Amino acid sequence: MTDEMIEEAVARAICCLSGGCYRKGSTKMCLASTCEARHAIKAFKESLAKAGLGIRPREPTREMYTAALALQGSLSIWQAMWGAYPDKPDG
Repeated sequence: MTDEMIEEAVARAICCLSGGCYRKGSTKMCLASTCEARHAIKAFKESLAKAGLGIRPREPTREMYTAALALQGSLSIWQAMWGAYPDKPDG
């Protein structure tokens, strides 16, 4: 799921909760919902990074799997998989 897809889903939920009808960029309410969605997602990602957490794919990527093959022990495997994932949070 791309950042744009996440943003649209969150904006749609915000717009629906506000009683609006979501059509991408069609009304001021929806534009405001998109802005709110961006801020909410940014705050969420920042809080995850601050806690040393992040969102990762349900299934490991090829890079994550390859990094894990070279190691023994669950902690070192997890760290290698985490390190091989390109979208690491700062923090």
